[in-house]
Amino acid sequence: MSDNTNNKEVTTGVVKPTASILPTEVTGPKAEIGKYLAMDCEMVGVGRDGEESVLARVSIVNYHGAVIYDTFVRPMEKVTDFRTWVSGVTFKDVEKAPLFSEVQQHVADLLEGRILIGHAINNDLRALLLTHPPSHIRDTAKYEQLHTIAKTKRPKLKALAKLVLGIDIQENEHSSVIDAQATMEVYKRYQSLWEGTLARQAKILQAKKSGKKGAKKSNNSNIKKKSPVNLNSAAPTASSASSSDWWNESAMTTA
Repeated sequence: MSDNTNNKEVTTGVVKPTASILPTEVTGPKAEIGKYLAMDCEMVGVGRDGEESVLARVSIVNYHGAVIYDTFVRPMEKVTDFRTWVSGVTFKDVEKAPLFSEVQQHVADLLEGRILIGHAINNDLRALLLTHPPSHIRDTAKYEQLHTIAKTKRPKLKALAKLVLGIDIQENEHSSVIDAQATMEVYKRYQSLWEGTLARQAKILQAKKSGKKGAKKSNNSNIKKKSPVNLNSAAPTASSASSSDWWNESAMTTA
């Protein structure tokens, strides 16, 4: 699948029914991409004993849970453990799936300029070899309010879905679509408080920066008021000038 916005069109075949709180079909304006996207990925194992993880599926949903992008990915390396019991991924799924580079570019285009919601999202970005501005990331695994509810600083998405949404997910094979939808729903429960906190932090940071700039301008003003240096007495001798040439040349080449 490339750019469908309707769960009915998902061709990956592992999306499973879950609690009614998560959408099964979104149409109309609510199916448009929008400002907020939640992403979740599934991994398979490569290398000896399949211990190293690589990308095998990417799912992205919008604010209303509509599937914006959902695709399997053809790994560049030989898969030694599909981890099907948890990933839901099989050889048939990835055999003719899009190449990593194609998926990576598509995801990068979708995320550009948008707020990205995820659970331990840095793991997914690392698998995609992508970065995203920290100011545009909302990670439910790192949000302190959720740490308090889960009574741990490393809450599992499964636990948050139960505690915050009252639903059970990841009972057997995982679905990256359902996980992305659940993550978005968890974020929405705390969106007002979360965004308010970030806005206040940004305001405080801006005030500090403005204060530093003001102090810098004041210092510069004081420096200008000092008596001028006697250039003749401060002029370097011929020997000292030549000995400093290496520094000037180095500075020019390394600046």
